[in-house]
Amino acid sequence: MIKALIFDLDGTLLSTDTDLCKAINQMRHSFNLQSLDIEQIKSYLGDGIRMLVTRSLSDTDIDKIDQAVELFLDFYSQCYNDNTQPYELVIETLVDLQNKGYRLSVVSNKAQKYVDKLVQYHLPMITFDTIYGDSIDHKRKPDSQGILEALSAMKCSKDEVILVGDSTVDIETSQVASIAICPVAWGFQPKEQLFKHSNVKPIESITDIYHFIDSVSIIN
Repeated sequence: MIKALIFDLDGTLLSTDTDLCKAINQMRHSFNLQSLDIEQIKSYLGDGIRMLVTRSLSDTDIDKIDQAVELFLDFYSQCYNDNTQPYELVIETLVDLQNKGYRLSVVSNKAQKYVDKLVQYHLPMITFDTIYGDSIDHKRKPDSQGILEALSAMKCSKDEVILVGDSTVDIETSQVASIAICPVAWGFQPKEQLFKHSNVKPIESITDIYHFIDSVSIIN
């Protein structure tokens, strides 16, 4: 029986791509590089800031990665919440899940300070057992550290939880941690790619999570 849900943040609960893309292009402009379109930058997301910046640099500037990361962080600190907002029906669904007694957590590869700030700003009505982001003491997905910490905080076993996410990194994380995965179709990676890696049909709306929970409960 499913008792808990672990959510990715960017591309799953919150639409953060516009602000991320703005900071990436400001960083690129500092190296006299042209802007990248939002779909290209979205394809670089999911593996943390350093990998995002690395993928966004030209081959000739890759040796300046440390400087580029610092520039990105400076730009992002100024715009990280300019356009970010929850996806449609996310708040209502999380409130309902909480009221139904499900334990909830967030495990993200975003820097911990931004995870904390964005969750507090956009989702203050939700009590998450764990809010886990990238930090010096935290390993990033697909490492299972965040999942295991969430399981411990939620007092759940692996067969009682579902990881909900929008990327192949989330899928790999679920495989490493041996927990069920619920891919979402509205995030940063194409749903066809998610199905190919998981063999699980992505849900089209956050409200579809109820049917997904039922289907996993039947299997378990």
